[in-house]
Formats: sequence, structure tokens, C-alpha cells
Amino acid sequence: PPATTHSTRTSPTTMSRPNRQNKWRASSSAASPGMPAPPHLHAGGVILDDDAGALVWARLRASPATAQRASGVCKEWRQYVLATFEHELDLAGICSEKHLRYAKQPHAEVSDEALFADMTRRLAPFRSLRAIKAHDFSWLSDASLRAIAAAKEGPLSLLTSFDVSGCLGVSSLGVKALAKTGRLRSFRQDTTRRHSSCAQMRATEATIKAVAESPVLESLSLTLGSKVHKGLEVLSGHPSLRSLTLFMEGFTPLALPAKLPELTALHLKTSVWAGFDWRGQRFTHLEYPKLEEIVIEDGAGPSGNDAAVEMTMGFLHVLRTKFPACSIKLTKTGLFRGIRGAAAQQALQGPGLRQDVTEQNPLVLPQGDDWNRAFDDYEVGPESPELDLDPGDWI
Repeated sequence: PPATTHSTRTSPTTMSRPNRQNKWRASSSAASPGMPAPPHLHAGGVILDDDAGALVWARLRASPATAQRASGVCKEWRQYVLATFEHELDLAGICSEKHLRYAKQPHAEVSDEALFADMTRRLAPFRSLRAIKAHDFSWLSDASLRAIAAAKEGPLSLLTSFDVSGCLGVSSLGVKALAKTGRLRSFRQDTTRRHSSCAQMRATEATIKAVAESPVLESLSLTLGSKVHKGLEVLSGHPSLRSLTLFMEGFTPLALPAKLPELTALHLKTSVWAGFDWRGQRFTHLEYPKLEEIVIEDGAGPSGNDAAVEMTMGFLHVLRTKFPACSIKLTKTGLFRGIRGAAAQQALQGPGLRQDVTEQNPLVLPQGDDWNRAFDDYEVGPESPELDLDPGDWI
């Protein structure tokens, strides 16, 4: 029989039912001005329609790994993936310092300015890039950050998130330049495996003051060494800070910001030598009305700072009372002589828990009556006797 042709046109008398889901997909996948159109996708020799193609491309662009694989299919795919890449970009994957310094001139080092110019050229295809990760880049300096802050067009002018951990050339001067642009939304300056000594910690009191000047800052992560004696109070009252991660490496017991109206996540880490003060009264005055999660990773040990105030069951009780609806997790605990092993095990509903707590197996403080029942046999207060527990009772 002759083949029947199907018309794609709709009869004037036929009412087509609106498909809001398809309309949303089409609008979300539509190319913005200056963006390349999504390449056509084929399945079994048939070109997928725009609706199906948008779903496939959404999956391909869902993570940096799949986006990177898709960019290697062909030139058209690569151009589209780079132009629409919205994840954090690890600069080590596109501009290796060793390659840039010695590839073209094996016997002569390239200047830091030339390396920055090469990075700028390599970032040109990324038209939707917002976040970069630059760990242990010796050539990334205050001058580099000032050049990024001064950019008025191109990929550099769109950057809002910076991870400069291990970049020894970055100080508060470069951070201040970024904050003054009004674009800085996320900043991280922590230690790395390569640069982890106290002398290599670049976050200072001036850094905290500089980053606090950004009116749109939402996420902050800093490693604070022995040079930092104060400074966190300048963050108090920040109108947009939602996530705060602090790694206390110094000897001084720093005080947390008193008021953060938008904070939802607080992550506190301490090292063996940290002098952080875990007394409950240092947390009772905190005003974090939207706090949803507290993560504590404490590395205190028997050979640590003698001035440090150990964590006790009283502190955990104060923390739970102060933030009753907040998720509280201990992903790492040191050798706390003040924590009552039996009561903590009952409160955390995990029999046999010991001090080998890890991020994969955290201690989660329960909420409501389950937590209060754990203190039936424990008197909380400043006069509570210090508990001398055997090693087997430590958590």
C-alpha cells in the first residue's frame, strides 16, 4: 500500500492542549543572545526533537565530569559545552602551571603576567562561567585578582566565586579588590596538602575584613592560623552570608560572629593545637535564626593546646537547646575527657560508638525528647563535676 504521510500542521478546528512542561523545557534550553544553539542529537538515525534534545543536554551538562566527556565528542559539541558550562572550573584542568611555564620555552621560565594572560585566553570560550578553583597556583597573585576585578567584559567579568586555597601570592589586597566589585558571592582560602604549614596560611584579620565588604557574599571558607587573634566579629550582621566554614588552627580562642540573619550552614573545624573554647556560654548569645545545619570536626588530642577548653556533654546540651530544630553532626571527635561516653551513646542512639568517628559515620545529635532523656542522669551546669573516664569510655 502507498505510504501515508502525516502532516504536522494542526487543523483549524482542532484545539491543541497546551503542554506547560514542554514550554518550560524549551525556555530553559533556549540559547541566550551570543550563545550557540544546542547541537542536534541523533538516536537510531533519527534526529531528536527540541524537547527530547533539551532533556539529553540537561543530563550531559548536569555535572563537570559528563560535560567534559561531552566536550570531547566533536568541535560543535565542545563549543556548546564550554559556552554553557556553569559549574566550578578547576583551572588545573585547562592551564597546568608546569605545562605553561615550560612547554613553549623549555629552558626559560614564563613570567606570571604571561601565565595570567594565557589563562585569560583559555577562559574565553566559557561564556557562562561563574566559579573558578585555583589550588596551589604560585603565579596567581593580588595583581591577578585586581585584573579580574577590573574586567568589564568577557568571562573574567562574570566570575563571582573564587577558591584560592594554597595560592601564596594572594593576600587581603586582592580579596579587597574582588569585594569592591559587588560581585563576590563565594570565597575560599584554606590550606592544601602542598601548603599546610602555619606560615603558609594566607587568611588574616585583614582578609576577613576585606571579604566582609562584599554585600552579596553567600559562602565563606577560611583557615585561620596563629596570626589571627580576632576579626570574625566584622561578619556579624552580614545580610546575605548563608554558609560559613572555619578551620581553627591558631592558639587564640576566636569568637564567632554574634548575628548572621541568613546563615543556614555552620561548619567548625579545629586542629590538635587549636585553642578554641567549647564552653556553652560562648554559643548562647549567637543569633542565627535560619540555621539548619551544624557540623563539628574537632581534632583535639592529649598533646594539644593546654589553653583549649574541651568539649563536654554540657556544651552539647547547650548547643541542642539553643538550636532545637537544627541538624547537628560530629564528623570527627578528639579525645574529650569531658564527654560522658554512656550518656552520649544513648543520646546519639548508636551503641558502641567510640572515638573513631568519621565523616562517613558521623554522630548525629537527636532532637526533642530523645535528646533530653540522655541527660536524666547527668547534671548540666558550671558546677558539674569533671568526669574522669577510662579510655574505653571515650567517644
